[in-house]
Amino acid sequence: MALVLSLGRVYTMVGVMLGGVVIAWLGPIGAIWFDAASFAFCAVVLTMFVRIPAVTLQAETQTLSDKPTEPYLTALRGGFSFLRRDRLILSVTGMMLVTNMFNQASAVVLIPLWVQREFASPVALGWVGGAFSLGAILGGVTIIGLIPRLPRYLTFMVGYLIGGAPRFLVLGLTDNLAVVLAVTFVSGIAISVINPLYGTLLYERVPRELQARVFGLTAAIGFGGIPLGGLVGAWAVHGLGLSGGLLLAGCLYFIATLSPVFGRRTWKQLDTHPADTDAATTLAR
Repeated sequence: MALVLSLGRVYTMVGVMLGGVVIAWLGPIGAIWFDAASFAFCAVVLTMFVRIPAVTLQAETQTLSDKPTEPYLTALRGGFSFLRRDRLILSVTGMMLVTNMFNQASAVVLIPLWVQREFASPVALGWVGGAFSLGAILGGVTIIGLIPRLPRYLTFMVGYLIGGAPRFLVLGLTDNLAVVLAVTFVSGIAISVINPLYGTLLYERVPRELQARVFGLTAAIGFGGIPLGGLVGAWAVHGLGLSGGLLLAGCLYFIATLSPVFGRRTWKQLDTHPADTDAATTLAR
């Protein structure tokens, strides 16, 4: 999982830096058309070259037809029931809702406005995004073999504390691009531990028969803060100015990432390594 997430960060890093170059080359509107054309190109490539083997497709269809159909609301209720009983997964998912909201505010409002104010260059925006993604790539590659041996509770807590709030606070406190890039790079390394640990937690605690429901539900909740991120970022800047909005976002992000400290009794369950999901199955009943 860490390897897959690291590969995803490679695409993010290349995309962010390429985006800055394309904006400088074609302008904002031209960059949007360029992005749209890249999606169209990918659709053409998938249509022309990606084929699902007939045997595989037939086997999957047969497997699905053999399973009894469960009403959607019943399945959704089962996912909610499990999530309500598992306080650890619920706590992690709730914290991700808040942090994803501020991450989105940073990506679409706070960092672009800071770059515009300090440098008026999309290239600087590419450098900031690239520094974070490069750190996340290196961090992800480094922890691939370490995840089973790391103390999960401490790793998760430190990863969020270093990888979260400092990215906002440094933008509100300095206009030195080198300092910003250094802090952003280190934050990328620290935050790279979060998704692999979270994925491992889900696979260990959620029974196989509930995984589709619970995984979908936790993803919906965790990403629920993203649509609000732009609004929250714009509101903060409008009311407090850019520096004030950055400092407020950093402080609130820091408070959110203290959840493992205040809820230590629940969060310490991260350090359990169940051999199977029997305990999770018991929770679901």
